[in-house]
Formats: sequence, structure tokens, C-alpha cells
Amino acid sequence: MRNVELLVALQKNYNDWLHDFCTDSGERLYGIAALPMQDPTVAMTELERVMALGYKGVIVPGNAPKGTRYSDEVYEPIWALAEEASAPVSFHVGCTSHSPPWLKEWAATDSIALYGNTAALVQVTLVELMCHGVCERHPNLKLVVAEFNAGWIAYWLERIDQAWKREHGTNPGMPKPQNVHEIWQRQCYANIEDDQATLHTRDLIGEKH
Repeated sequence: MRNVELLVALQKNYNDWLHDFCTDSGERLYGIAALPMQDPTVAMTELERVMALGYKGVIVPGNAPKGTRYSDEVYEPIWALAEEASAPVSFHVGCTSHSPPWLKEWAATDSIALYGNTAALVQVTLVELMCHGVCERHPNLKLVVAEFNAGWIAYWLERIDQAWKREHGTNPGMPKPQNVHEIWQRQCYANIEDDQATLHTRDLIGEKH
């Protein structure tokens, strides 16, 4: 959505409605509040507000707003408060901040390629968080990859581990490589729908993750 003011108003009203809806459930339901990451200052204020309302977690776009990365300093207060509040941060398959040109092209020309690469955007986001200091600075921050399925994760972690070591070897400015499997099992979770591959790879990523 290009109108950030409208986005902020919609998400605040949604968060208020969801809070009332869950409150009426007699503690059977707990909501996940939406944060308008297009304006980090407003997102931080909204995070403080929804935590005070009793929310247990939040959802943010699966990719950082255009021209930014989730490892940028401007998002640091959000990750810090989410960690302090023990509030998992979710990335949902249907929630993006914007559509990159290549994604629009796939959507217009090849829906099979689009569906087959559903996790592409969140993979970039996970690299930003895992390999560029966010997870290192906030080891108790919990991240949830929601409805992207998980059969791809074991292979992807291995590739990122290799790429991080290789990139650090040619670019000393990169953060020192860590074991991405350990980061995943310490901080990350995925939920699935119909995904047989996950059943065969769950031992590689952790059954509880």
C-alpha cells in the first residue's frame, strides 16, 4: 500500500478489533498484531501499544520496505523490544511490503514459477536477520516463517552457511560467519500446510522448529 497514513490507520484499527475479539474468547484465542514497518517510528509506537494491550506476538511484512533492509539501524529498536517482550515476530506468505519487479514479472507471465518460489522473499529477509547481525545482537528474538512450508529449509540453511563463509573470505567487512543451523534452532520456527518434504528433513532443522 502506497498510502502509509492509511496503512497505519488500517493496522491500528485491525489491532484494536482483534484485541476485542480475542478478549471475548475467554483466553482461548491470542492475536498477532500487525506492525506498519513502512514507518519504523510509528511501528515502534504501535509495538509498545499492542504489548501493553496484552498481545503475545506481531506480524511484519515478509520483505523489508522498499529501499531498506531489516538489518538497518532504523529497525533495531523494534527487534530489541520484541526480544525483551518475548514476542515472536512472524513473516506470513501473503504479507509483503512491496513486490519487486521480478516478482511482478513472474506473476504476470508464469504463475508456476511464482508458486514454486514462494519462499524467495522471506529467504532474503532471513539472510538479512541471520547473517547481518540482528540475530547475533538479539539471541532471544524469535522469528516465525508462517505458511511458507518448510521442506526447503534444510537445503537452504546449508547453502547459506556455504555462502556466508565464502563471502567473508573475499569481503572481510561481512560479519564473522556463524553456524546458521544453530541460529535457526535457537531462534526460528516454521509452520506448514501440505508439505511431505518437511517430514523427511525435520531432523535436519529440528522437530520443534
